[in-house]
Amino acid sequence: MNLGIALADSYDLPGALAEFSEAVSLAPKEPVARYNRGRALFDLKRYEEARTELEEATRLAPRYFEPFYLLGLAEKQLDNDARSAEVLERAVALDPNEADAQFFLGRALSRIGRVDKAIAHWKKAVQINPDHGEALYNLSRALRDTAPLEAQEYSRRLVEMKKRSMVTDQAGTLSNFAIVSVGAHDYQQAVSQLKEAIDVCGECPRQGELHKNLGLIYCRSGDIDNGGEELRIAQRFLPGDADIKKSLNTVQALKMQAVVETKQ
Repeated sequence: MNLGIALADSYDLPGALAEFSEAVSLAPKEPVARYNRGRALFDLKRYEEARTELEEATRLAPRYFEPFYLLGLAEKQLDNDARSAEVLERAVALDPNEADAQFFLGRALSRIGRVDKAIAHWKKAVQINPDHGEALYNLSRALRDTAPLEAQEYSRRLVEMKKRSMVTDQAGTLSNFAIVSVGAHDYQQAVSQLKEAIDVCGECPRQGELHKNLGLIYCRSGDIDNGGEELRIAQRFLPGDADIKKSLNTVQALKMQAVVETKQ
């Protein structure tokens, strides 16, 4: 199983399937082996075979969310919407805080004519993940006739989400440019590009990463004062980041060394 997981992570799906199949032959009643074999078959678009393995995984482990969720998606790919809805209802009962499961359950219910229930699950999806674009889009369309004001609000939220996504992508592009500049030892250009990225980002999700990169570049260029300041800002957004902690310790040690040398 572990070898299969490593191969799957390396995008060698046929190799992963061979290892998962061997794991199933060694332990046919092991639900995780069945699930992983089903997952590999699903990723290879062999949906009917995947369904067989995933059904067995749900039988062996009826309180395990993942095989129910993936089985629901396999039934979706096979255009079995009623069965997909049935299985995904089991999945969200096991883990109601999975936004994608809520969304796909809503999709299956909508396709079999149970629109009111679909709307409820799409609303749950955006409660869990306010930036779930597909759920926002489906709500804006499903409520257009019965609740136009509510539909407009979901449409507005979708537009705002797309704007934020564009800002995040633009900031990421500038950050990538800065990394190229560092590779060319053009630290001045890299700092300029990251400062622009931070301005573009504003309060986007990448602000902690951008301040971290700017701080590290300052430090690499020998400017430990600005480097330390940026790293402390980054640490507020990324409190558990080991690289930031290590770099701040290095900055502090260099400052103490400078004080000692000045006194001497």
